[in-house]
Amino acid sequence: MKQDSASGMIFHAMISERVERFGYTVDGRYTRFAGIGFAFVALISAFTVGGYFIDRWAGTMPLFVLVGLVLGFAAALYYLFVKLKELGGG
Repeated sequence: MKQDSASGMIFHAMISERVERFGYTVDGRYTRFAGIGFAFVALISAFTVGGYFIDRWAGTMPLFVLVGLVLGFAAALYYLFVKLKELGGG
């Protein structure tokens, strides 16, 4: 038990030092960044899957899968740009 409390104190000291040095705060920003990452992947996936279904319907494999992939990536980059700007990224 003694070692657990000592390692906990060391961990707390390391976190406190980083907060002071770099100005980190634990205010939920990390969850926002995780949400942005999930949305990034979801946008690319949604456009690609949509392209797949259009290809199946039209019989043009893999034309719309590739178009969906490119459009999904562009939409995801735009979403990333907008969200990071909202968080104070410049």
